[in-house]
Amino acid sequence: MSTALFGLDGKIYNQTAVITPDLKLDPQALAIVGLPRYTTTYALSQLFFNLSLGSAFTYILIWHWPELKAGTLRL
Repeated sequence: MSTALFGLDGKIYNQTAVITPDLKLDPQALAIVGLPRYTTTYALSQLFFNLSLGSAFTYILIWHWPELKAGTLRL
């Protein structure tokens, strides 16, 4: 249940190897080092967080639409 980035070898991803001193991505170094990998639990937590945020907005719009509509008419 880590939030760290990992490489293909399973070790912590070396971000400084692909970032230049002026904090830009070095495409040649990225091709050598490879893309970082998330752990499955972290990727799932991000997915469920985004789904819950979307459902919260949907809930407000569906269940409280009359109050929202009435509030905008008073302005």
